[in-house]
Amino acid sequence: MLEDIQRQVILIIDDAIADIKILGSTLQSDYKILFALSGQEGITSAIANQPDLILLDIIMPGMDGYEACRQLQADERTRHIPIIFITAKTAEEDEIKGFALGALDYITKPVNPVIVKARVRTHISLRLATLDLASKNIMLAARVEELEKARKEIKDIESIIPICSYCKKIRDDKNYWDQLESYLRRNTELKFSHSVCPSCYEKHVIPQFSPDRNKEKK
Repeated sequence: MLEDIQRQVILIIDDAIADIKILGSTLQSDYKILFALSGQEGITSAIANQPDLILLDIIMPGMDGYEACRQLQADERTRHIPIIFITAKTAEEDEIKGFALGALDYITKPVNPVIVKARVRTHISLRLATLDLASKNIMLAARVEELEKARKEIKDIESIIPICSYCKKIRDDKNYWDQLESYLRRNTELKFSHSVCPSCYEKHVIPQFSPDRNKEKK
């Protein structure tokens, strides 16, 4: 039982039981095999079991393989599952139609066990590599988000400047207290243009030119 859980799952959708038996016996030693006898049954099974690969017959009564493929590709729950068509049709236009619907490969009937194994092995390997890459991308995205959060936290910490409530001097990273202008000159690329605010103009500049002050100078 544990071995079946660990093996990749292949869903065979075919109305011909004889063909299912041939494909099943070819692949069952390496994969867990599920089967469905109609297109609709196959879609239901694919949604419920999430196989790693679907082998889909084209010629079936009711819903044919093309329509089943179209519905599987249109459903977000199953569009990621690779599909290989199993068919007796060999015309180029049939292959083009299948690829346009989203199938990845074709295997012609009567099936050759060696070819079936090789094609299935290739697409299972691609499927596993895709899943592994997706998992790594999720982990990478989470790591990038974590680093970005840490960077913002560091930036917030660095943006907090300790300033004296009384003299307004600033403490630098060496624990020295300095005037605001000197601190900004050393730690930023700011350039200063000196001027006088209205309050300081009233307090410091006007008194220098008052008559009383001129008398004191004499």
